[in-house]
Amino acid sequence: MPSNMEMTANSFRFERKFAVTELSAPQIESLIQLQLASQQMSEASSMVNYLGKTVGSDIPVAALQNGQASWGYNLGTSSAEVNIDIYDQNGVKVKSETLTSISAGDQNYVWNGIKSNGQLAQDGIYTMTISATTAGGNNVVTTHNFKGVATGVESENGVPVLEVNGISLPISNVLSVHLTEDSEPTT
Repeated sequence: MPSNMEMTANSFRFERKFAVTELSAPQIESLIQLQLASQQMSEASSMVNYLGKTVGSDIPVAALQNGQASWGYNLGTSSAEVNIDIYDQNGVKVKSETLTSISAGDQNYVWNGIKSNGQLAQDGIYTMTISATTAGGNNVVTTHNFKGVATGVESENGVPVLEVNGISLPISNVLSVHLTEDSEPTT
């Protein structure tokens, strides 16, 4: 075991070797920016591993493309009424629909892009809200289940995102990753 004298000497050599020099505010800001850039590059590099794989999320959005948008959702129990509202990117409600007698479990809602006023909606990103009730009027637990194949990695405002079904999906929203039928396992 080293003596107190040896430990003090080693501590002094460590402090001297790793002494912190004072940095100016611009130097500190530069170091922070370098650290952020490094972190973003690391995230983007790791996101490449998602390409070609099916990713799942609970986001309530879909891309309307060529007159079609599709949302997955789950009903906790069979529902007498399911109320669906669709909103554009500005938060304006463009479509409302009530479905009746829908079974419990995973469901899919496909929208043909026709708004409640009869006009065709422009291609873009739309959000769906859903509420459901039983025949007795009790609320039903509903969840969204978004799935699609990751086809690209991009940067939006300095944040790397996956491109999935025309949607930019931050990694923080990815809940599951599965191999698609055509993809090979990665090592």
